[in-house]
Amino acid sequence: MCPTGAAPWPSTTCWPGIWRVWINIGAVTDHVRGGRLRGLAVSAPRRAAALPEVPTLEEAGLRNLAATGWHGLVAPAGLPPAIAARLHAAGQAALRRPDVAERLAALGVEVLDEPPAALERRILTDAERWAAVVRRAGIRPD
Repeated sequence: MCPTGAAPWPSTTCWPGIWRVWINIGAVTDHVRGGRLRGLAVSAPRRAAALPEVPTLEEAGLRNLAATGWHGLVAPAGLPPAIAARLHAAGQAALRRPDVAERLAALGVEVLDEPPAALERRILTDAERWAAVVRRAGIRPD
């Protein structure tokens, strides 16, 4: 049985003939560094800190394909601003802890120290972007 989620996943033993894959950078970083896989491009708008030698899709000649996954801490609408500020500060403090920062970096996660309004903009912008893709592609729920 071949693993499908964590770092051991990319393997010609499991999938001979597979020559390209779109996957979380943390799952392939060790394989690229070890020479078992070749990083062709990252889908982020800028090069990944975990693999700075791998170009972006745009640098590789593929325009308008940048796409990144992200995580954020959200709370119910109407949360008092003082509580939202405390949650944000606690989250940022946790992300700055050396053990957390080291583990996230090992997974290829780049931490952004942004205010809550930036996350709100990201959510709205991504929702608009992907809704347009769904409309153009004529995708319908089953």
